[in-house]
Amino acid sequence: MRASVWILAVWALCAGCATQKSLYQWGHYEDSLYRMYKHPEKAKEYQEALRLIIQRCEKAGRIVPPGIYAEYGYSLYKEGRFEEAAAFFKKEREAWPESYVLMNTLITNVEKLKASRDAAGEEAPSETPQPAAED
Repeated sequence: MRASVWILAVWALCAGCATQKSLYQWGHYEDSLYRMYKHPEKAKEYQEALRLIIQRCEKAGRIVPPGIYAEYGYSLYKEGRFEEAAAFFKKEREAWPESYVLMNTLITNVEKLKASRDAAGEEAPSETPQPAAED
């Protein structure tokens, strides 16, 4: 009798854990982040994974997970695409108010770099073509 009570309790505990629905739709974030750290030359694939997470969440009307807008913006920043980067930092700031101070600092720095580049007469890198949206 005692054994059956324990088995029932363990089963109920496992069943309760298995039915938890994730609050955010992370896609393949962890795998792509790991691959990018392991193989930095795969940074473009990581950037694409972030773009897809954002696209899928926005299309489904779900909340974009915390930090995803900022990470995507940072990947654009590293390419010198400052205006686009600032736009995603602003989206992060709006979606996650607790990131306000950090995002404002990043936005200010990006705007200074853009102004400096513009004053030097340098051209912004052209936007890389985006792959077709998934249906």
